[in-house]
Amino acid sequence: MKSALHLLAQPSNQFLYCYISAPKKLFVCQWTSAVLSCPMSTVLNIKYAMYGRTDKSRCSQVSVTNCILNVTSLIRTKCRGKNHCSLKATNSLMGSDPCRTVPKYLEVDYTCEIGK
Repeated sequence: MKSALHLLAQPSNQFLYCYISAPKKLFVCQWTSAVLSCPMSTVLNIKYAMYGRTDKSRCSQVSVTNCILNVTSLIRTKCRGKNHCSLKATNSLMGSDPCRTVPKYLEVDYTCEIGK
């Protein structure tokens, strides 16, 4: 999906134009930081965020791939209404350790939308 300008009908027969970017994905390896960012005049809309591991080779080579902690609500709260948001992938900041002794990463799916 490419960036799009959507026309939404409102109950009052007025129309509202809404910009929504193509879906984006960010990976942050454990103990490192990264910044989610959107163009000026748009804000982050977090679709899904996961901390743990579902891939054998991302960030390090391991055999465990079935540990997932859904952190969507946490990341939405941290980044709500912002144009950019700094994230660090650590057990303490994510609230738990979904798989002890296994290297993890944060995965965030998001779009950029006109600020509300």
